[in-house]
Amino acid sequence: MKVFKKYVDSNVDQRINLPSENIVFLDIETTGLSSKYHYIYMIGILYLETKSGNWCIEQLFAENPAEENMILQSIADIITPDSILVTYNGETFDIPFIKNRMMKYSISYPQWKSFDLLKFLRANSTYLELENYRLTTVERYLGIFREDMYTGKDCIGFYKEFVKTRSEDLLDILLLHNFEDLKSMPDLLRILDLIEERKTIVISTSNYIGKIIVNTVNIENDMLVLKGTITPLLSSPIRHFLPSSTTEIQNNGELKLSLEIIKAKAPDETPVTVVKTNPYPIDKLNLENSNLEAPEGFLITSINKKINYNNIRKLAAIHFETIIAEHNKTLI
Repeated sequence: MKVFKKYVDSNVDQRINLPSENIVFLDIETTGLSSKYHYIYMIGILYLETKSGNWCIEQLFAENPAEENMILQSIADIITPDSILVTYNGETFDIPFIKNRMMKYSISYPQWKSFDLLKFLRANSTYLELENYRLTTVERYLGIFREDMYTGKDCIGFYKEFVKTRSEDLLDILLLHNFEDLKSMPDLLRILDLIEERKTIVISTSNYIGKIIVNTVNIENDMLVLKGTITPLLSSPIRHFLPSSTTEIQNNGELKLSLEIIKAKAPDETPVTVVKTNPYPIDKLNLENSNLEAPEGFLITSINKKINYNNIRKLAAIHFETIIAEHNKTLI
């Protein structure tokens, strides 16, 4: 077993509300996808070294299959029980893989807590415009570029060749791939700020300034339903009904907007949904990066079952500003 350790500049803040000294970014490299038939040949971690106060990337590398148990035992000893593992797809892949391989060698798995960024992104996919959730796609979305040009699948072949040849060039490629995955993870946390920003709708009228935090946006039967909370609290609740919409704002700030949607098809037969923009003063707001155009007086809210959150956010802002302004006038 070889251990490689390097200090890095890392900007880990409180975006996930975790103390830095407990955060351990983790990424593993394996010879395949099945923990029953394949094994781990490298475990990489990025953590705050308390003695030096520096962030450190440490890579435990098995030079052959027989050393897998050594890197597993070492990682169990290195990562303290109170650590929180931050991963990308770790709760689906890395952590179960480690647990199963530790079980093979009768190594007790520490009950580490975890935060899976991929799981969080998928749960908040409404607020992002990602073509897929591959790590490299998210990195490009955030303007993160890496030196490593190989995939994990490529590295499986490189590792098998390394076991035969002990090529230092192949070892450098394998280490770099894992190193780049770890190094980019703290920067990936910037997407949490972006999601929070997208979920925030600023409300500004002549007699009220506040913000709405959107919790969910779903299409339920023939209604588009947005739920969230508003601050500061209004002086009294609002219940507003129109033929095509229902708005409720409760005393505790919880709100719900239900808009009647119309299902239609684009000229190319793509299924879309639209809502009426009347009586709000909105010009045509169509899907960004799309050739589809809604008829005047309508707004595209989804295309091919994917919600167009940007349009919904704009409509919701004008809707709530109008409703709140009218409501406050009645209280004067």
